Amino acid sequence: MPTVKRTLTVCNDSRAIKTPGVLAGGLLLLVAFANARGAKLPPPYPEPARKTWDMEALKRRGIISAQVENLDKLNEIPKGSSLVDINLNGDFKASSQIQVNDSGVICFTPELFYILGIALPEENSKEECDDWLGKQPDTSVAWQSGSQTLSIIIPPALLQQGSIGDYGGTAGHINYDYYSSLSKNEYQRQRYSWLSLSSGINIANWMIRSQQNIQDNQGEINTTISSTYIERYLGSLNRIFQAGEISTRNTLFPLGRLRGFQLYPDEALLRNSDSGVAIDGMANTSQARVEVRQYDQLIYSTLVAAGPFHLTNIPVQNHNAELDVNVVETSGERQQFIVPAILLMNASKPESRGFSMSFGKLKNQSSDDANIPAILTLDKDWQPINRMSLRTGSLLSSKYQSVAAAVSGQLASMPSQSFSLQALLVQDQYQHKKSAQVRAFSNHAVTTNLTLSLGVSKNTPGYASIEEASLRSRRNDKQSWDYSADNSELSLGASWNSEALGTFSFTHSLTTSYPDNQRWRYSMFTWNRRFENGLQFTTSASQAKSRGRNNKNLNINLSWPLGEKRVRNYYRSSNQRSVIGSDINLPLGTSNNLQLAVEENTKAHNRSLQTSLSSDLRYTNVNTSMQLDNQHQRNYSISGNGSVVAHGRGVTFSNIPVQDTYGILSLNRPLAGVPVITPAGTTWTDWRGMALISSLSPWNDNAIDVDVDKLPKNIDISNGHRTLRPARGTVKQVQITMLSGNRLLMTLSLANGQLIPKGSTLWMGEKIVAEAVDEGLVFIGNAESKGTFHVKIAQSNEECDVQYQLHGPSDENTLYEQLALTCK
Repeated sequence: MPTVKRTLTVCNDSRAIKTPGVLAGGLLLLVAFANARGAKLPPPYPEPARKTWDMEALKRRGIISAQVENLDKLNEIPKGSSLVDINLNGDFKASSQIQVNDSGVICFTPELFYILGIALPEENSKEECDDWLGKQPDTSVAWQSGSQTLSIIIPPALLQQGSIGDYGGTAGHINYDYYSSLSKNEYQRQRYSWLSLSSGINIANWMIRSQQNIQDNQGEINTTISSTYIERYLGSLNRIFQAGEISTRNTLFPLGRLRGFQLYPDEALLRNSDSGVAIDGMANTSQARVEVRQYDQLIYSTLVAAGPFHLTNIPVQNHNAELDVNVVETSGERQQFIVPAILLMNASKPESRGFSMSFGKLKNQSSDDANIPAILTLDKDWQPINRMSLRTGSLLSSKYQSVAAAVSGQLASMPSQSFSLQALLVQDQYQHKKSAQVRAFSNHAVTTNLTLSLGVSKNTPGYASIEEASLRSRRNDKQSWDYSADNSELSLGASWNSEALGTFSFTHSLTTSYPDNQRWRYSMFTWNRRFENGLQFTTSASQAKSRGRNNKNLNINLSWPLGEKRVRNYYRSSNQRSVIGSDINLPLGTSNNLQLAVEENTKAHNRSLQTSLSSDLRYTNVNTSMQLDNQHQRNYSISGNGSVVAHGRGVTFSNIPVQDTYGILSLNRPLAGVPVITPAGTTWTDWRGMALISSLSPWNDNAIDVDVDKLPKNIDISNGHRTLRPARGTVKQVQITMLSGNRLLMTLSLANGQLIPKGSTLWMGEKIVAEAVDEGLVFIGNAESKGTFHVKIAQSNEECDVQYQLHGPSDENTLYEQLALTCK
């Protein structure tokens, strides 16, 4: 479709407007441009665009003035109110309603200033239609009628300064994750279910968050509500503010949940925003449940498949306390191991974060509220040299004081080695003792293929965190005052990659407590080798040993592709069972995956058949599984997850959990099943043409793309790409304009049977809508289902009318409707 560019330049009290039309034929267009020249016109508004053309030059090339006038009218910005895409200084800004008056002036309203991020004029215009662009020098406007896009160029000085993200939006959300299983045999039935809900409300970048967990074990229901707090980014302090039941962030001290408030830097504004905490383990049964606890509170739960698992970005409360990991098998068997706190140190990256503070009381663990101490923490981060960070902190309470310092980074002489070193001193008046703790962690790339890591932690006798010391004091637990729960920790790790032999990795951790010298050990070894023909061999072995428990696991897998399917043979061994089996993955389309498995328990001498179906239903995820064996043991389970958001235009569902910052995408017509590619994954529009953008990275550019290849053929989209840069807590509204009217390819004849000449124009009222590109051939996009056009015959004074009517909706697989009509 043709394009018109409109340039407005203000010099004192006059304006020059140049309006070139787009002529058929590229060479003819360039020649016309070369000879076209502008003419200054007096205010307030320009005269018709044809006065700006060098008519003599056009006539010498066989172009008559009527054709130029037709092209100008064809490309005028439509009068009245229109939904258009707006580009500002080359970047897409928004899809918005604009108002254009009868003189072609774009009316600037306070809402339009806000949408475009343009600083409001100091004096409010009292004009009914504020021609703000016409009053500014060095501005230009380009209108693309085919894509309904308005491109505006203004000097950068007119943009709002200091804004690094879009603010606003109101919505409420619930993320849900559920699991339910039923096991039965000839003698008993066992039921277990759990539901995890993460809910919140965003109002003008204020956020309210809460976590709810419900468990049903054989009819015994337990419900917990935790982490209820409010949050907002405070631009004046460049800090996040939280108040309520909070987990202390960016601190050197091991603290559980506080009831109070805190200020800390926004990690999204830093280069390293991921928590980086990862957990490796092994499960022996399909649909095994992994529970991660810190400070005896459940912080993460998920289902994993049989075999080794690798969980990333665990939402730890802080990096100064160990993680307690439980693997609950489908059979009820449990494995437990400890992730030492020194392994969490590696997740803390060098960065200049500034200061952090928190104040409040420890979450009540007894009925004695009066004796729970108030705590104030102050932490400060420094970056004295490149690739090195220094952190200092202090903790103040009535009977407990502590100071800490930590340094981490890389040495210039050893760029392949990273390290972290932390020291903490305690004045504990609960026990009337002074104590200390030292931690160190180092990761070294010996060669390009070999990486080694070492971590150590040591406490002096009597060391206790403020939570341990105050709790023992309230319980009058004098017998436990002479030792700390964790006296020393050791962590070893190695990874070696060989092109010929594959990848080897080994981890070992040891935690020792005294005076009873109890030890927790966890070791894991893996070997992975992939061959050129797709064959893959994996071996994993682990051992968790503590307090009389000794859980050993061995997993051997051999898999190979079979077309789109993948076949696997495996052997799994643990304390309670040893199985050998085979399974196959069968993709069912793009949204479903079926897995079938047969296995034999070599210890119990029974055979079983397992089947599971994973379905991505676009607006939620559902997994179902069933296991049957020859000893009348049955196991059925169902699980799923997703999110639901309530906003001003209704309720929207997604298969991806909602984060703090998210958005709602809306098409300008109800079209379901349109894929939208977002930073969190692919989402789909619902029956109203709306899709949930579940996660946006605050303060950073986020690319949103409508998958135009999956649109029906009879639908165009003006601009399917958006780049969003939201502030934390924003609920961004994104509008996409779809050119979804009927496309008509008409063959027009006169009453005498002759085709209308090339250059004839079709009018609707005072607006020209199309021009014959060849004899009798006219193309119209976005046409109504019926209508009447007035036709002006080229090279004559004759005029006629043509009527058309479509029968039923257009076929979505048809690019255009073909019509043969007579102009009468």
